[in-house]
Amino acid sequence: MSLLMVDEVTRTALDPDCWFDHGVGWVEVVGPADRIEDDLMAAGEGAWETGTTFVYGKHYDVPRMWQWAGLGFTPESRYIEEKPAPPMSAFPWLTEIEEALADKYGRRFNSCLLNLYPTGWHSVGWHFDACMLRDEVVAGVSFGGTRRFRLRPIDGDCGYSSVGFDVGAGDLFSMGGETQHRWQHSVPKTTRDVASRLSLTFRTITH
Repeated sequence: MSLLMVDEVTRTALDPDCWFDHGVGWVEVVGPADRIEDDLMAAGEGAWETGTTFVYGKHYDVPRMWQWAGLGFTPESRYIEEKPAPPMSAFPWLTEIEEALADKYGRRFNSCLLNLYPTGWHSVGWHFDACMLRDEVVAGVSFGGTRRFRLRPIDGDCGYSSVGFDVGAGDLFSMGGETQHRWQHSVPKTTRDVASRLSLTFRTITH
């Protein structure tokens, strides 16, 4: 099996300094389409976190499953918990996808957060990604079922509107500019019968 990345991506200006990229079918899987999810699940077996996450010294309830992979982590990092994360090379396909994203955005990503949403009940509430530099990019690729990805301005009186995108299998979804400082995003619960979704979000963590 191999991966092909296409260059058809639509950029939406959230405001003059913030943007969201959506590339439908950006990753084209040549071979069994479900093998990527199976390979990543097998590589991460026994390491999926549930219940709460630890950010800036506080624990928060998170109704999804996740695990970190990446370079550049230290025990003093403000973002991760006490245990270190394995390198991206420990997971199949992550290095190849990161290299394609680095080529597209002109920067390398030192970490990947793998998020697993087994059912429509699994979700993530409104938040922004901490430990991000100004003009940073959070680049994501989604596999499996389609879910709604929503964004809203942190300042509700800024004059800009909330937006939503249906992110499906193989889609690219990325946020850049000042988005992590001015906008929040979420994947809401749904009562629809949806397939399991696995999203990979690549970023550069600063300490």
